[in-house]
Amino acid sequence: MTRGGETREARSDRLRCGAGGGAARPAGEGSSGPCLCGCISPVPPPAPGHAAPPPAGDTGQLSNPSPALWNPNAAGEQLRWRLQSAGIAILEAASRLFQPATAAEGAWGLGLGDMNYARFLTATSAARKPSPIRIWTEILSRAPKSVISLATGSPNPNTFPFKTAVITTKQGNTIQFDEEVMKRALQYSPSAGIPELLSWLKQLQVKLHNPPTIHYPSSQGQMDICVTSGSQEGLCKVFEMLINRGDNILLNEPAYSGTLQALLPLGCNIINVPSDGHGIIPDSLKEVLSRWKPEDSKNPQKNTPKCLYTVPNGNNPTGTSLTSNRKKEIYELARKYDFLIIEDDPYYFLQFNKPWTPSFLSMDVDGRVIRADSFSKILSSGLRIGFITGPKPLVERIVLHTQVSTLQTSTFTQLLVAQLLHQWGEEGFLEHVDRVIDFYRNQKDAILAAADKWLSGLAEWHAPTAGMFLWIKVKGISDVKKIIEEKAIKKEIFFISGSDFYIDSSSPSPYLRASFSLASPEQMDMAFQRLAQLIKESL
Repeated sequence: MTRGGETREARSDRLRCGAGGGAARPAGEGSSGPCLCGCISPVPPPAPGHAAPPPAGDTGQLSNPSPALWNPNAAGEQLRWRLQSAGIAILEAASRLFQPATAAEGAWGLGLGDMNYARFLTATSAARKPSPIRIWTEILSRAPKSVISLATGSPNPNTFPFKTAVITTKQGNTIQFDEEVMKRALQYSPSAGIPELLSWLKQLQVKLHNPPTIHYPSSQGQMDICVTSGSQEGLCKVFEMLINRGDNILLNEPAYSGTLQALLPLGCNIINVPSDGHGIIPDSLKEVLSRWKPEDSKNPQKNTPKCLYTVPNGNNPTGTSLTSNRKKEIYELARKYDFLIIEDDPYYFLQFNKPWTPSFLSMDVDGRVIRADSFSKILSSGLRIGFITGPKPLVERIVLHTQVSTLQTSTFTQLLVAQLLHQWGEEGFLEHVDRVIDFYRNQKDAILAAADKWLSGLAEWHAPTAGMFLWIKVKGISDVKKIIEEKAIKKEIFFISGSDFYIDSSSPSPYLRASFSLASPEQMDMAFQRLAQLIKESL
């Protein structure tokens, strides 16, 4: 028996979908067919008089299907079953999907294993339901050309002004969008991402991180992934999914200002965890958590920390990176006090030393890590391609949010990146990453040389281990804001004042952030020469 007197078998059947989507059917119903929330979990067989079960060989998958999802010899029969069963489930989804299990189980009955995902969700996120129109868009994207669709409001691509495109890479290879591919590139696509990009990214995550959760049941934190319009969009959706006003959130200052500006309006209590040149200090985290007892996480009134946010590699702005041993200690504390870890890792592919430090995702035996990755630093910042990896019940919440906000990441940019990645293969991709790292390593060496030359005795800094930033503390000046935002601008040199990276940005700070991504070694040398003069004048 489980909580509320329900048998584990009955609860398992009702919660078959990892997002609680199994609640789209009550306990006791069958378990064949695709789940209409977009996952690959089963839904009940049709009622008498409705659609027949799927023909043999149909996987029933709506997310990440194999290219041979449709059996040409039985396409009509498969299509008829899929659309009929989809229609039935869509009509029922609005009133039944994500229904509460029992009062004792909390609000939304998510999770069968040790992780109680329901307790982490905001009311807004828990209330999200699949968009029927988005579901039909996904079904149509996988249907054979013989289908006659009067279902979706997709515009006719023949009216679009673009015909073909050829993109040439620096290696001289080309990516070609013929007329048919261009029509697809300019059209709506599934909210979680196009299948060929999702499958490539999943393989990459397994290769790089080998998450322990990859083979877990979907309801117990199985690894899942979705594409987002840059990792920042994904993170904002994660925050909206998890954070209520008054919740306690852990992070280490200084922190990326974009994250602070996303968190502060949510009205949460941001608790700083002290850090040093190697990131978060585990003993300091223990001290912060000592305000609570581990069992307090089961009592909502205790308001234990809900999650810890960190940039583990090349932290923006400090350039520091967490060591493997510190990550292990932090993860064990997360297990002890039952909080989630938001692993924001946009500089993972800009680590200067090998082997790369193991990620939190690689250690995640519970399904408590939500990882944000980005192609902005290594492929293009303007294409806006990021991806969120984490436990399926939570990733599905993000996809439901996408269904009613951006609808999807640009199909054009997804296809462009997918074709490039398939053209390269994993080996070619990692070779490109190595070339990018070599560039930034040289840039890092150049800015350190300029700092040694002009700022010795005036400031102090640590050599960054990843990323594209140098964090500088000016000696003898308690607040550099006026120097950076007034005097330096007049000298035509731009930096970011350190106060912008703190929860209280009005407090004085002797720090500044210098980026070494764009300037040439000669320009960095000139900038630090001018900065040194301004510091001397201000002392």
